[in-house]
Amino acid sequence: MTPDDAMVDQLKKYAGTNSEKFQVSHSKNESLKGAHVVYAKSWHGSMIYNDPQEEERVRKGYGDWTITESDMKLTDNGHFMHCLPVRRNVVVSDQVLDSKSSIHIQEAENRLHIQKALLMKLWNLS
Repeated sequence: MTPDDAMVDQLKKYAGTNSEKFQVSHSKNESLKGAHVVYAKSWHGSMIYNDPQEEERVRKGYGDWTITESDMKLTDNGHFMHCLPVRRNVVVSDQVLDSKSSIHIQEAENRLHIQKALLMKLWNLS
């Protein structure tokens, strides 16, 4: 599955104006090389959480996309991010999630404050 072509074009243009690059890759190792941030998102979706047999079948088709310590060594001292909740040892290993390079808790806290601000705006409290 790949992002929408129009979105990819927009992201490439934005990256270029900031002297950066944007690319889509289907190789985990290629994507990790030199990365400053690894943002993992579940590749199988929540539709199979309640069906262990279906989950096992789907996971086999994706190979080993769990982010591990050896994966993070390919990065440029990269940080690990996730929007939470995260499935330990499915999306990311315990070692990565519990490491100092993991900033998922700070990400969740920032998200909480933004959600509170949106609620205040929606309720006309600000």
